[in-house]
Amino acid sequence: MSKTKTKSGSFLSRETKRNLIAYSFIAPNFIGFCVFTLIPIIFAFALAFMKWDGSNPIQWAGFSNCTRLTDDIFFKAALKNTIIYCLGTVPLTMIASLALAIVLNQKVKGRGIFRTLSFFPYVASLVAITSVWKMLFHPSKGPVNNILFNVFHVPQENLPQWFSGGLVLFSMILFSVWKY
Repeated sequence: MSKTKTKSGSFLSRETKRNLIAYSFIAPNFIGFCVFTLIPIIFAFALAFMKWDGSNPIQWAGFSNCTRLTDDIFFKAALKNTIIYCLGTVPLTMIASLALAIVLNQKVKGRGIFRTLSFFPYVASLVAITSVWKMLFHPSKGPVNNILFNVFHVPQENLPQWFSGGLVLFSMILFSVWKY
């Protein structure tokens, strides 16, 4: 294709200029995606087949890393927790979102409170929300355990420890459902 001058005196056609303008709007986001997402994903995938401790030279390991995972108790625990977290978070978030959308689109008493509560996680910082949740579920001073003790008469020694033992994953699922 030869460069010919158009009537306006430019070497680029109008369509080429429009395409360049469109690409200039897309380029910053695409570059950020490549630098902060795509390249790290590719590097992590390549590292799965390497032996590297972070300071010594990288060595080829092949599939030995993958075969070692079948005996690794930490991997099994992480995989189990991830599956439980996903199976708990995704359906509950969908159900809660649908229920909240139905409530917010009807004329019910307290609709403004529901709107405020549903919008709060987006405007508050994650640190502040985490602090509030930690206070709500505090073992001895939190209102959740206080209600369990005073209203439902759960003995003090049987009150749940929300951030230890088997309830940690449940607490994280509740927090994620509320956040999203």
